[in-house]
Amino acid sequence: MITKFNTIKKVGCFEDLTTNANKPFDKVNILFGNNGSGKTTFSNILFLLSKHCKDKQTLFDELTESDSEVEIETASGKIHLKNIIASELDIYVFNSKFISDSVYNGSTSNIDSFSNEIKLTNEKINLIDKEIEIVLKRTTKINGWIEEIQNKLDAIWKPLADDFQSKISNARLTNVKPDIIYKVEGDIFTLENELSKLYWNYDNVSKQSVTIARLAAIKERLKSLTEIQIDFESLNAFLEHPISLSAKDNLKERINKYQQKSEEKKIQNQIGDVNDWFKKGGRLLFLSKDIDSHCPLCNSDLTYNIYSILQEYTSHYSEAIIKLFDFLDNLINHIDKLKSFDFLNANYEISTDIVETIKLYDIQADNFVFDRNEYLLSSLENVLLKLKEKKSAPDSIIKIDGSTVELIQAYQEIITNFIKHIQEAIDKEINLLKGKNIDEIIKEIKDKIKQIVSVKLNQKDNNILESKRRTNSNIASTCQTISGSLKQFSEQLQTQRSEELSKLNAESKFVNIYLKHFGIYHFIIDRDKSKSKDNITITFTETGRKKSKFAFSLSEGEKTALAFAYFISKLRVEKIEGSKEEFENTVVVIDDPISSLDDNRVFQTANLIDSFLFFNKENPAKQPKQVFILSHNLVFIKYMYNTLRTNPEINDNINEYYISTNSPFIKDLPSSLKNFTNTYIHKLKTIIEFKEKKIDYNSVKNYLPNYMRIVLETFLGFKLAKVNDDKGRLPGLDSLIKAMVTEFKNYEDREIDGLNKDKVIERLNHLKKISDHESHGNIHKAEEFIFISEEELRQFAKHTLQVINYIDEFHFKRIKSHTG
Repeated sequence: MITKFNTIKKVGCFEDLTTNANKPFDKVNILFGNNGSGKTTFSNILFLLSKHCKDKQTLFDELTESDSEVEIETASGKIHLKNIIASELDIYVFNSKFISDSVYNGSTSNIDSFSNEIKLTNEKINLIDKEIEIVLKRTTKINGWIEEIQNKLDAIWKPLADDFQSKISNARLTNVKPDIIYKVEGDIFTLENELSKLYWNYDNVSKQSVTIARLAAIKERLKSLTEIQIDFESLNAFLEHPISLSAKDNLKERINKYQQKSEEKKIQNQIGDVNDWFKKGGRLLFLSKDIDSHCPLCNSDLTYNIYSILQEYTSHYSEAIIKLFDFLDNLINHIDKLKSFDFLNANYEISTDIVETIKLYDIQADNFVFDRNEYLLSSLENVLLKLKEKKSAPDSIIKIDGSTVELIQAYQEIITNFIKHIQEAIDKEINLLKGKNIDEIIKEIKDKIKQIVSVKLNQKDNNILESKRRTNSNIASTCQTISGSLKQFSEQLQTQRSEELSKLNAESKFVNIYLKHFGIYHFIIDRDKSKSKDNITITFTETGRKKSKFAFSLSEGEKTALAFAYFISKLRVEKIEGSKEEFENTVVVIDDPISSLDDNRVFQTANLIDSFLFFNKENPAKQPKQVFILSHNLVFIKYMYNTLRTNPEINDNINEYYISTNSPFIKDLPSSLKNFTNTYIHKLKTIIEFKEKKIDYNSVKNYLPNYMRIVLETFLGFKLAKVNDDKGRLPGLDSLIKAMVTEFKNYEDREIDGLNKDKVIERLNHLKKISDHESHGNIHKAEEFIFISEEELRQFAKHTLQVINYIDEFHFKRIKSHTG
């Protein structure tokens, strides 16, 4: 049973629905609300709790926002936004969504099939139902055993899974948990010991992966060692091979002159090699000849002597000399770089540090690189001088001292051997560590956990049945096979049942019965089960004409009656005919079942609800667990309440509520509505209560002027017994006021509450003006909607009551006595 809406925020039209009713929801709950007050939202919230609601997710998405809040109190606990869709209460809801889902969505007319639990009068169906009942009992027993075994497996699995997650990082036990039919043999003590060893191995290997990364970094550091890298075989070939020069003496003299001056002033670093300058300058002159025959350096005009200069250049710089100079220049630059920093000490410090570091990883290596050696530096200086000597005299034969070469080559060999030795030692250690693959260990751990779970599940003390031969996995395997067969057999029985049921066409049968309860005899409906769309056929009884679409064939009232007849039929078939529990645990919600119905059918609908839901007055257990009836029609609400309270079994369990439109809340039905007899008295009470400030301005500002017009028309029409105007139409306020003026001629003038006849006529005409269709602004200026001010509205309410009191003081006093 639903007892209270504790919190409904930002759901449907409710911004924040509050409940200040004195009583929680009871067995029968009648709720009155004007159009737009939220009755449909209220019923759809209950629909979300129902197992019968179609496409809950769509309805949920339409009703709620990201910051919506819901708390509904029920007899079995509280329901919140996060679990409202999962709710599976037995709630039947009649509202606009039900009509759209099950009968008519505005374009197609489809009557859904009733539940498969229909139980109608058919011997074959009875026999099938007995077989289904047997299958259901067996399935329940089998599934109970399967569930019991699964629970045991889950209990065994959880501590092992928790242990895995705490010890293994960046890994999950996905697809590891064994099925209940999985079975392996093994000794549990041995398996658990093996699992412990695997965890120990994993711990070591995970540490080793860090070691591998550090060793790789040491190996990379070997690249920071400086190697001399002089190819003495090629060097000697260049130095010992003379290259003859045919250049004129003046070019050689100029080169030697500038070279000598550069050395004297020690500015080689500023200007570079003089010979190299002349060589590159000559190349630029070749380009200058093709441009403007000017010197690239000083821009002097060389037009008349550039050819002689170039001839002298090419005579001096042959292909062989260019090749020699390029080789010598590269080697000179290399040795200059070696001399520019203390590479011997740097090599010693780096190599010593590497040797000491790898000892931490049990890798032994000797440091072959010796300390700073002045003889080696002198040897490099000697090589440099020989290179420069050859460059200044290409036609000479230059030889390097053998001891110099041996000393440099010896150092180079030491460096090369050291790098090779350390690389091989580190690679060997890394390969040993990589042999222990951490992924393989994790896989072994997972396999071992799976084995342990299976062995434990099938131990004798865990067996769900007292059997010496059958373990839990054997039992589970057999149960699953039987369950599959039972499912297949059940489906076959349901198919047979549906075939038999289709012969009864229950949907058409019961809908037509209840249409007659609404006084509808001129058409009947039939349902074509072969169609998925527009499956309703309407047959008009007088002519025999048939229609497959009733969008334009039936009035809105007839569509409402048809939809409600289907709803009642569904309840009868699924809860009375087709369920042993009947209404015992069912909640019924009915939202405005009388839309577009005339007064006669309004009363018939109320009688049908009473007689259908509470027909078994002697056995309340056969009545619905709870009923909600919502409507905007006060006549229907009043008649519904009066009808239901004649039932002594539910008389003390009927609550009436009011859903307010402004700042929405649910409260007890006000006395003015509880005492409602007709719309005239209700509207007149509202005017009185506003005038006495019992109702706030915002609640009535949009309709109270219209209430005044209706009240005055009703009052004057009754007092004057005037049923039509001079044109034979229903008399309006203007016509009635004119009649009242004529009638006043027969009245003796008197004064009541400061009014006389003339003042009353004046006020009547004034009231007519403010209660007409332009009282909220001219329709031709639709953007200007102007509410009458609160002060004016209270004045007009006062004048309305004064006019009625003046014309019939006795009548007004009686009406006034009903307010409070």
